[in-house]
Amino acid sequence: MPNHVDLSQTAVLFATVKQNYVVVTVLSAFFLLYLIIVMWAWYADRFALRTRKMTLLEDNHPCAHYNYLLNIQTGSRSGAGTSAKVMISMEGTEGVSKPHHLSDPDKPVFEKGGVDMFLLSSPFPLGELQGIKLWHDNSGGHPDWYLNKVTVQDLQSRNVWHFLCSTWLTSTGDSTCARTFNPAKKNEIASFGNIFQARTSTGFRDEHIWMSVVDPPRHSPFTRMQRVSCCMSLLLCTMAINIMFWNIPKNEDSPVIIKIGPRAPARSNQHQNANVTSLTFIILPCAVSGDSKSYIISLTSTSQIMVAVESALLMFPVNILIVTIFRSIKPRILDAKDKSETRDNSKPHAVSMHTILKVPNMCQRSWDVVVAVLT
Repeated sequence: MPNHVDLSQTAVLFATVKQNYVVVTVLSAFFLLYLIIVMWAWYADRFALRTRKMTLLEDNHPCAHYNYLLNIQTGSRSGAGTSAKVMISMEGTEGVSKPHHLSDPDKPVFEKGGVDMFLLSSPFPLGELQGIKLWHDNSGGHPDWYLNKVTVQDLQSRNVWHFLCSTWLTSTGDSTCARTFNPAKKNEIASFGNIFQARTSTGFRDEHIWMSVVDPPRHSPFTRMQRVSCCMSLLLCTMAINIMFWNIPKNEDSPVIIKIGPRAPARSNQHQNANVTSLTFIILPCAVSGDSKSYIISLTSTSQIMVAVESALLMFPVNILIVTIFRSIKPRILDAKDKSETRDNSKPHAVSMHTILKVPNMCQRSWDVVVAVLT
């Protein structure tokens, strides 16, 4: 059974700080480190929020009213981002779009692990997409680009095409690098390799509570600040549970958790029966310094297994509930005052959902579809 923790004795225990100041010092250091990391996470979240938007391409024709939403994912490999200027053209059964320059004047694009969204307008529907062509001009200090995936959505018909790229766009010399990709079939999208890659890259960055603090998914509503608070909660719960099970009475007949060493001499049957809760594996004899000895591995006893189970039952439900609450929180909806400020501060080529409806000469139905899809 765990130790009884009496919270009413907290003030009395704080009076004995001079006798044992190690615990208070460690807790103070943890909270100081937590405040420092929270401030960094808050700043990183603010910066990520400014870059989390859809870009209306500058070279869209003002009279073009057929819209496509491009979702371009850069890989998470080392040096995957590019400094070059990227161009795209789409080919469909009813025509080919003109080349469009994928850029945003207000934020960097195609960074490592980034997801960039662009709104491409065409004067006519392209029909069923047959392929896309991507290339860059090999400019900048690191022009090589690892393209992971491209998703194109027709905002009028709601059709979606997935392009599983997973390749480097590397050019040699001064020439441009061009690659053509065909839309993936249903069996390719649902294949084990594609699902495994998505879960091990994006899924790991989002699900691992400690690693995701450094590099979370760009469009996840679960912010860095919330993830840091969940890590602090997990750490404090672990410390509290250690107090509950610290220095509990031990069963002298139970073996240590893991014991690897020479096999002990044979004991009486009466003493062996007292350790029926343990598991012992006898390893084949081996020669050590000319002597043949048998080695054993002793696993934990039943009482220690119960301590591990009780600790897990006390710690994980609380922290899983906290993480679930944070993941379920929806982004804050701006009120009328914030909306007016957003409109005043918005620039014409990097628009938000509030300003995109004000763009003239566009089909109102198309923009309604844009808002419905992205919200």
